[in-house]
Amino acid sequence: MSEHRSEERSHAHHHHRRREHNSDERRKREDHRKNEDDQRHHQHHHHRRHQNGGSSRHESQAEQTPYRRHDEMVDRRSSSHRSRHREDDDNEGRRQRRRRDDRTRRDQGSSSRREDRNDGELQPMTYEVINERIKHERLNSQEQKFRQEEGLEERELPNYQTSGALQGDKLYKGVSLQYAEPADARKPDKSYRLYVFKAGEIIDTIRLDQQSVYVLGRDRTIVDIPLDHPSCSKQHAAIQFRLVLEEGFLGETTDRVAPFVYDLQSANGTTVNGEKITGREYVELKVKDMLCFGQSSREYLLMCEEDVKS
Repeated sequence: MSEHRSEERSHAHHHHRRREHNSDERRKREDHRKNEDDQRHHQHHHHRRHQNGGSSRHESQAEQTPYRRHDEMVDRRSSSHRSRHREDDDNEGRRQRRRRDDRTRRDQGSSSRREDRNDGELQPMTYEVINERIKHERLNSQEQKFRQEEGLEERELPNYQTSGALQGDKLYKGVSLQYAEPADARKPDKSYRLYVFKAGEIIDTIRLDQQSVYVLGRDRTIVDIPLDHPSCSKQHAAIQFRLVLEEGFLGETTDRVAPFVYDLQSANGTTVNGEKITGREYVELKVKDMLCFGQSSREYLLMCEEDVKS
């Protein structure tokens, strides 16, 4: 029974397809016949117009067959398409010229920046480089001193006003100070320098020969050496120069001024040569000691100009 139904459905489907095909063929034949009639009609009117030497307004309108209207519409579309292509070509040419100009300006800017980087290229961290920089600073200081002695430049007048030296548990510019200098504080008698390194390259040089103490931290209103890393405290540490008395081999007493680092109970501490120091205790520093503050990647190398060989 089911096979009989499937055969009936298949027969009905084929019969429907055949009818559609026949109707399509019939429609095509009718269209073809109509086109032939239109062509004959157009040729007939054209022949009559040629014989009469002209045509009336009615005949000229009668000649407007669908084919002619179609040709005119195709011509209009092709002309608009060509004009649109010309506009697109013009726009593409302008875009290419603009990209070429931008590329030229970008290349010129990159070349100038490359020259600036080459001019200000940081040197690798070597003691030879540090010694050369110290010698250069020494020559500059000697030249400046000679110009002052010869009267070639005006000498800076001394400033005897208070500089807001740290007094401990007192306010300075509205900030409570956390450090007070000891009684043996002295101004250094040598030209100490802190060379700041980042990623193995020198990025800054800090002089330590102008006063007896230098406070480091994030609070720029009171510190002498700012530390901008967020892991550093507002008043992180201090580098203090102190008078040190020593007894010689023959029992004589000698004195010298030496640098010390003093951590102000900072949150993330201070390290000297990779070892964390105890807070609120003075640790004497030697030349070529490396200081680090908090979790900052910057390293501070202590050097002395007089210890560098000429």
